[in-house]
Amino acid sequence: MKTVIEDKEEYENDLKKMLLNMKEKSQVYIPVKEDDIDSALAEFINQYQDPNRLKVLFLREGDGVYKFGQKRVYVKIE
Repeated sequence: MKTVIEDKEEYENDLKKMLLNMKEKSQVYIPVKEDDIDSALAEFINQYQDPNRLKVLFLREGDGVYKFGQKRVYVKIE
């Protein structure tokens, strides 16, 4: 009985890992690690109705600096 429970727990953990991996791969915009502004922007883009449309518009140039279409925009979190 103990082995069956351990097997099910291991199976459940494997499923959770697969789901997290699938979620990461389905993200349209992947933020730069340890960049709060980029993480917030990625969250906004990935939750948008049509994230592929916004992905093309935002191009990160530096900390808080993005190219939005043909314009350079400065983004900060307040």
